[in-house]
Amino acid sequence: MEQRLAALFANDGKGEERRWTFRGVIDCLAQITRNRVAVNGVEFDQNTTPTPEQEQILELLQVTM
Repeated sequence: MEQRLAALFANDGKGEERRWTFRGVIDCLAQITRNRVAVNGVEFDQNTTPTPEQEQILELLQVTM
């Protein structure tokens, strides 16, 4: 996983100026939620739309939603 995220970390700042850490990536992706929705007796799962940052991470991880 860290190998696939290497480009994200490589383009990041240094020290306290860093935007991304492994924990930060996990926290960012944890904000994507799946909700069970019921409409007129029909139930389905609905995912939130990933932010551009989340999309970038998902792309690097080669994950599709």
